[in-house]
Formats: sequence, C-alpha cells, structure tokens
Amino acid sequence: ESTLLETEIVPGEEKIFSIDITNNLNTSVTVSISIEGSAFSLLTLQQTSITVKPKSVESVNVRVYAPLTISPGIYTGEIVTKSGEIERRIPITIKVKPLFEPLLDVKVKVLSKSVPPGGSLIFETTLVNMGQTPTIEDIVITYTVRPIDNPAKVILTAKETVGVENVRTFRGNMTIPDNTPEGRYIIEANATYWYGKKYASSADSFDVVIIPVPLLILRAIFTSWITYAVIFIGTPSFLVGFRWYAAYRAAKLAKARYVVPVDFKALPKRGPNSIEVGKIAESDVKAYIDLGQLTMHTIAAGGTGSGKTVSVMVIAEELLKRKIPVIVFDPTAQWTGFIRPCSLKPMLSLYSKFGLKRTDARGFRTNVILVEDPDMPLDLKKYMKPGEITVFVMNRLKPAEHDKFVRRSVQAVFDMRPEESKQLKLLIVWDEVHRLLPKYGGKGGYVAIERACREFRKWGIGVAVISQVLQDFKGAIRANIANEIQLRTKYEGDIRRVRTKYGSDYASKITKLEIGTALFQNPEYNHGKPWFISFRPLLHSPFALTDKEINQYVKLNKKLDEIEEKLAQLKKKGVDTYDMEIEVNIAREKVKSAAFKMAETYIESLEKRLEKIKK
Repeated sequence: ESTLLETEIVPGEEKIFSIDITNNLNTSVTVSISIEGSAFSLLTLQQTSITVKPKSVESVNVRVYAPLTISPGIYTGEIVTKSGEIERRIPITIKVKPLFEPLLDVKVKVLSKSVPPGGSLIFETTLVNMGQTPTIEDIVITYTVRPIDNPAKVILTAKETVGVENVRTFRGNMTIPDNTPEGRYIIEANATYWYGKKYASSADSFDVVIIPVPLLILRAIFTSWITYAVIFIGTPSFLVGFRWYAAYRAAKLAKARYVVPVDFKALPKRGPNSIEVGKIAESDVKAYIDLGQLTMHTIAAGGTGSGKTVSVMVIAEELLKRKIPVIVFDPTAQWTGFIRPCSLKPMLSLYSKFGLKRTDARGFRTNVILVEDPDMPLDLKKYMKPGEITVFVMNRLKPAEHDKFVRRSVQAVFDMRPEESKQLKLLIVWDEVHRLLPKYGGKGGYVAIERACREFRKWGIGVAVISQVLQDFKGAIRANIANEIQLRTKYEGDIRRVRTKYGSDYASKITKLEIGTALFQNPEYNHGKPWFISFRPLLHSPFALTDKEINQYVKLNKKLDEIEEKLAQLKKKGVDTYDMEIEVNIAREKVKSAAFKMAETYIESLEKRLEKIKK
C-alpha cells in the first residue's frame, strides 16, 4: 500500500510519502521496488530493495521533488513491487502546477502631518497584491524615521510581519522621541517578501514642531493648497455631482426591473445559522437563507429553463458544505452532476460577479441509486452521511411506478423513526413534482408529499419540492411551506396568485425575470413582502451523468457490495481483512467522485487478492 496515489506539487516543492509492504508468509521475503512511467523523473526511492520479516510490515519512503526547470503538466506512472513471482502495481498521478512569482506594491501615507516631540506619528500602510498568486505571506515591513536633511541618521525604527490577499490597508503609530529637534522628517516603509528575494518601498514626509495645537491646525489649513482647491473647485464640483447623482438615482429607479425599496435590515443576516445563496437582485448585497426556515420547507416554481432547479441546487450545495446530508428523488438524472466540478465556461464567467473564483468549482461526494423497481428496498437512514448527496434516479420508471416510489419514499422516512430536532438534520428534494398531480396521472404521491410537509419538520428534516407551476399546489402543501421561490413564468395561474397576494407590481416582474433570479418570500422577513434574489452559479457540473456512466457507477458499486460480502465471510473465519476493507472504502470514495478508472484499479486488485485467498 502507498500513501502516494494522487498529489499536486509546484516546481521547487518536495513531499515525502511511504510504501508499506506486508509479509503474511511464515518466511522472510526480499522485495524489489521500482518506478515506471513519466513520473519516474519526479520520484526518488529511499531504497530499491527491502527484506520483510515473516508476519510483519516494512515501510519505504518515496520522495517527490519537482525541479525548478520542470514543465507543468500531469505525470503518471506505477510503483512496482516484486517478490519472486508476486508483482503488485500501484497507479500514481502527479500534477505539476505552474509556479507564479508574487508581486507586491506598498504605499505609506502619514496621517498626522505635524507631530510634537513625544507625540504619536500616525500613518497608513497599503499593500497591493499585483501578481498572479492568490496571497502573499510573510511580508516583513521595516519602518524607518529619518531627518530629511540628514538621511543617514535614524531616529526611530519598527518592524512587523503581515500577509495580503488582494488589497490590505491598516494603520500604525510610532512615538517620536522627546528629544527630537524640530524639522522635516520622512518615514520609509521597506517591505521584503518571497523569502527575502523581493522588496518594495514607499516614503512620506511630516514635520516635528513645537507650537500650540490650535496654531498647528490653523497653519495646516491655510498653508495647504487642498484648502483652496476645496473652496474654489471642490464645492462647485460637489453641487454639480450631487445633482447628477440625484438624477442618476431617479433614472435608475425608473428603469429598475425589480420592486424596490427592500428593507435590508429585515432580511436574513450572515451568521452560523444562515447560508449565502447569491445577491439581492440589482445590488451588491449578499443574500442569505435561514437554516431554521429550511425545516419549514421550500417550494421552487418556474417555467422550463428559468433556473428553478438551480436555485434549490445552490441551497443543497451550501448545506453539503455544512456537512448536512441531502437526499434527492430525481426523475431526470439532472442531480447526478453533483459528482463533478463545474467546467461550463458561460457559468464560470459569472463567478466573479458573486465573489467566486474558478478554483471554487468543485464536485461533491455523490451516491447514485438507479431505481428500476418501485418496490426496491428503501433504507434512507444509511444515506444520511454528513456532506454526502444521494440521488435516486427515477428516469427509467413508468409514470405510475414513479408515483408509487414517491409514496414509498415518504413512508421510508416514517419507518426510520427519527428523533425530534429543532436543527436541520437532512434536506429531502422531490423534483418535477407536478408529475404527481392527479391531472397528470398521479395516484397519491402528491398526498404523500403533503403529509411530509406536515410531519417532517419536528424531526429537523426539510422538504424542497420543485415544480413548473405553484398554483397547482393547494391546501396543506402551500400552507405548510415557509419559503416560496418563484422564478420566471408565463403561467397565468401563478401570475394571478402573485398579483392577489403581493400586488400588480410584483406580478408584472415575474414574467420578465432573468434566468436564476427569483421572487423569494418568507413571512418572517421583509415585513412579509417578497424580495428578489439572484442565485449564484453552481459549483458542480450542470450536466447529468450519461446513461452509460450511471450504468458504470451502478456496476462498480455492485462489485464493491459483493467484495464486502466476501470480506465479511472471511472475517467470520478469522482472516485479517483490515487492509482490504480500507481499499474498499477508498474505491467507494473514488466511485462517489466519478474517478471510475481509479475505482476499477482497486476493484481488480481486490478481486485478485480474494482469488488467491480462495485458492
């Protein structure tokens, strides 16, 4: 076994991994170790041959080092161990990422232009990350105060170590010695970074004076050109600018696509019990949803392509990041895209508008359950794993079977007999629920979800239903749902409902909403009135797994189930299966992240080992 399977490294970086060799025989064995493939040039073995005593484990270190001259790219290979006729190959992948040099700019600005001896010199330092690295760490700034007419003389010095991501501004102060003579002085800020290889500097001047403070202030005012610039240029410019801004605001309000104003103080706030889902439409104010309100259930409705499913997917992503499990009953297989990171360029181009980076794109640990029999065993409790999403793919069921399976999914929750909880423990999503309505052939699935909306909240289980129309959901479902997400629609019933509840201004907007922007309403916020949220783009892939990939996923999982069953039988016979159980767990993780090739490698290795034990 090796701790080196996949790793990332930059030129000049070094990492150490290990290879563990277990000898289950009753005699010592000599094992040779070698590296094959393009990764060979990056690896150094501690030793290429080792003797392993009977019933023991020996370790060999593997050093991974990327020279400064190496080209970025993906280097693959295999660790090959041989002992007689026994050979074991472990696939490895090393990704060499480009090394970007940091670039820093520094500016120091004196805020107290005149300081008496013994007084505090107050200054402001601004650091700007101008390079391609996301951060610059271990920046050492040395501040030096000197007379301007005698720069070789140092009267004061100080030092601090800081870091910066994009731009950072902070204040500092230094006490001028009591015996400092009057005169003009400068403060220099010299910043060294990147292990002392680079530097940046800046300076500003100030006066040390011994005069009364009122006179000092008056002198500063009437000897500064800024005073006269403010009087003769700034004041007229301010008046003109104020009028222009007032006209601009009036024009902007007239063109606003969404109902304003919104009482931002009355909306959900950032905190440990809320999730960030995007921005308040036509603003830079971040939009949040209260976690506690999700146990009061959510419904998202809108026309095809309006973004109704995406809005709930954003909520699901945020919950998964909080280690809250999500279970989805999906008639289209669309939710299987959670397994991979987003790579769609039009969606990635929207990241910057929401404060996201392209590196934020990510997949999530995904269980895919292909439902081909509506009577299949359904134990939901085993899928309530922190940070995991389980997708029951129902696209191969007939309409009547779909309805039956939804009814069984609701009953499965009652069968779990969950404990009562005031905190959100699980989110269950039913997509395309309009298919369950009687007018589309439903025979009870709608009633079952109605029952879920009444009962699940006491167990901390939130329900999210997604439909093309909201008006069709009458009675208990809408009465038991706190969060309504209405996206763009031309369905007259929903338009009429919004007009009746909130007024014609809101009703006129929902027919023109941009994709991904929704009218959001929760009676606990904004004095009961709706507000508009632009949901952020997805972190996971918006593309579903193909039928072929779903079949492969199911096939690999089935093989792992069979292997686990065989291991359980061996364990009963007293065979040590610990290391193989670890490989099974690793293989399952690879399946859940769509690394099917890696999973197949582990499964083949396990099958060979089981075959040898059988012999």
